[in-house]
Amino acid sequence: MKPVTFSMPAIAMTTSDVSQCLSAEKTVNSFRPISKDLVGDFSFSAQARGEFVGWAGSSSVHRSLQVGLEIDDYLFFTDHGNGHSIATGSISFDVGHSRGLLTSADRYSGLEIGAGSIAEGFSVPKDLVHRAVADSLECFVPSGFEFCPSFDLATGPAVQLMNLMRFFRTEICGQLVVSPIALAGFQEMFCSLMAQNMQHSLSQKLVSARVNSITPGQLRRAMEFARANAALPITIADMASVAGVSVRTLQANFRSFLNTTPTSFLRQLRFEGARRDLIHAAPTATVTHIARQWGFVHMGRFSAEYRSHFGVSPSADLGRRS
Repeated sequence: MKPVTFSMPAIAMTTSDVSQCLSAEKTVNSFRPISKDLVGDFSFSAQARGEFVGWAGSSSVHRSLQVGLEIDDYLFFTDHGNGHSIATGSISFDVGHSRGLLTSADRYSGLEIGAGSIAEGFSVPKDLVHRAVADSLECFVPSGFEFCPSFDLATGPAVQLMNLMRFFRTEICGQLVVSPIALAGFQEMFCSLMAQNMQHSLSQKLVSARVNSITPGQLRRAMEFARANAALPITIADMASVAGVSVRTLQANFRSFLNTTPTSFLRQLRFEGARRDLIHAAPTATVTHIARQWGFVHMGRFSAEYRSHFGVSPSADLGRRS
């Protein structure tokens, strides 16, 4: 699937123009018309892969907008310019250099943009996040579950999440045909970071939850499943399901018994698979094509890690036995 991308240059336009662009470019119109007409320089771009959407926007003038969304995904808001504020019902949150906002889209009702605002954000499917929370706690997520809305942009897990958001826009969405393995791995990593590190109404339970031990047979089933399916877009949650345990339990027991993580184990299998394909590649094959087939989208990192694992560069192995 090609990336879904829509953008507007920084030109004079009304908010109804913005609304029309948003509505026309999305396969499902999740945006209701913005209510007020304001003129000024405004830019907006968004990129989507799967159910994730990353966006960036800026405004040269102050503007006040009322917004209604027909989705209930989680939304991240950050600002590297002069800031903006987000209304969630009757409560308003300031977003700036040091603080970001995480809210549910169905609560998002208004936007106050400061002149010189340079914003970026992210939309994450709520069902995937709740699944990650349930896997981490081995319980159902209650209906009243919510994240702490305001978060520190300078320290803590938000730094990793912001880096992942940019990775999504530049690397995942930068490919004409994205690797299903890379997309599945990104989605799971992002949702797990949210579930296990961002403050929410079940965070204390996560701290005190006891990790169950598993049998050698369960661990072996997870490993054998990974070896047999590493070329497919399987996730750590899939490995845990095969073993009959939660993701958190699988992670803890991988560390205890194997001194590694399921993520590192699966990544190593994919490096080995990429090497096999490189060594036996046809004359027309390229390192980039084979690497992306195995879920590696950043070629510089792939080459460096490949050399660290095998002592040679990917290009040195390419077609060695063809």
